[in-house]
Amino acid sequence: RIDLAGLERNINTIKQHLSSSTEIMAVVKADAYGHGENEVIKKLYSTGIRYFAVSNLDEAISVRNLISDCEILILGYTPPEYADELIKYNIIQCAVSEDYAKELNRLAPSPVRCHIKLDTGMGRIGLKFKTVSECADCAERIASLENIAAEGLFTHFAVADSDDPENVKYTEKQAEFIKGVYSELANRGTKLKHVHFLNSAGAAYHFDGVSTLARIGITMYGLLPNYPLPLPYKVEPVMELKA
Repeated sequence: RIDLAGLERNINTIKQHLSSSTEIMAVVKADAYGHGENEVIKKLYSTGIRYFAVSNLDEAISVRNLISDCEILILGYTPPEYADELIKYNIIQCAVSEDYAKELNRLAPSPVRCHIKLDTGMGRIGLKFKTVSECADCAERIASLENIAAEGLFTHFAVADSDDPENVKYTEKQAEFIKGVYSELANRGTKLKHVHFLNSAGAAYHFDGVSTLARIGITMYGLLPNYPLPLPYKVEPVMELKA
């Protein structure tokens, strides 16, 4: 059983702990974490959520078929040959590397909306550089491509759900790096609408109003990012299993 009223209560609770400058981007990948994307997404939209994150193009199209006037970000890789689909369904694609952006630019019939991903320590995908300046150079080159409409910059915290002092420092270092790149780009004249680095744990334990979006997943469904570490607010499990 899925308690949609509980989902709304969780959203309202989380919103109270964000600033007015930070909007929730609801993570609804994998069938809304197994909660049923159709009902969950419609409920989220009714509560005022206008940003959604998914893992791939198929999921993005499913969301678009449900909601016509929302923003949808694909967090992972989409083969560049599907550029026309990204455009058709008005999807924001994650630019995972400079080479990827160049290939997407080459195959796209018109500009593809993108958020540029930085790898500040998670070690999955994204631009990886030792210095802010080098990373800004690469992001600037991506943003200048004719068929890339760069609208944002984002990264993913690796250990934000830990209160170990070394992990806290690591998370702070990740945040400072992406904020540095964002500022450097703005100083050079490349002003992006969004910079976001808060995941569920980041929003709970490391909130920073510079992040224009908070990508909320596990806590929205009423679970803890790390069970031994309590949240600073109370959420309730949305899913209940009965037999």
